[in-house]
Amino acid sequence: MIRITSGSAKGMRLQTPKGRGIRPTLGRVREAIFSMLATEIEGARLLDLYAGTGALGIEGLSRGAQHCTFIDSSKTAIQLIEENLQRTAFTNQATLLRQSLPEALTLLDGKVRIVFCDPPYDRQLMHKTLIVLGDSRVLEEGAIVVAQTAKKELSLSSQYGRLQAQKNKTYGETRIIFYQL
Repeated sequence: MIRITSGSAKGMRLQTPKGRGIRPTLGRVREAIFSMLATEIEGARLLDLYAGTGALGIEGLSRGAQHCTFIDSSKTAIQLIEENLQRTAFTNQATLLRQSLPEALTLLDGKVRIVFCDPPYDRQLMHKTLIVLGDSRVLEEGAIVVAQTAKKELSLSSQYGRLQAQKNKTYGETRIIFYQL
C-alpha cells in the first residue's frame, strides 16, 4: 500500500495491485513532484495519464485541485482507481476513462493546468504522448506536464510542439522532466 503524503487525505492508504502490472510512483518521488508544483495545485484541473493506482491525481486532489481526469487502458487499473477514489472521498471530483493513450487525448474537452504522465517504462510511450500533448487543445496556457521515465530510457526532446522542458530531476532509477506550455 502507498500513502497520500499531504493535504485533506494525508496518511490515507491507497490500494496497490498485486504483481508487477502497475508501478505506483514512490512516495518520495511524489513528494518531490508536489513540492515543485506547490503553487500550481490549488483549484487546478488535472490529467493523470497511464494512471495506474491514481496516486498522482489523488495526491493532487488531496492538496486542493478542483478535478482530475484519470486515463488508463487497463480494466484492473480503472477498478483500482475507482476504489482509491471512494476510499479518499474524491469520487465527485474525478472522471475515469478506460482508453488507450496517447489516442485518448484527442477525445478530451476542457482545459487542464497539470498533466501527470507516467507510462510503462521501456515502451517509448512517453515520446508519443508528449508529441500529442505538445499540439493538444486540452492544455491551458502555462500548463505543466510532469513526465516520469526510467533514468536509463532514451533521451526525450527538450521541446514537443508548444511544450518546453523546464526542469530535469533524477530520483534513484526515476527521472522526472517538467515541461511547460
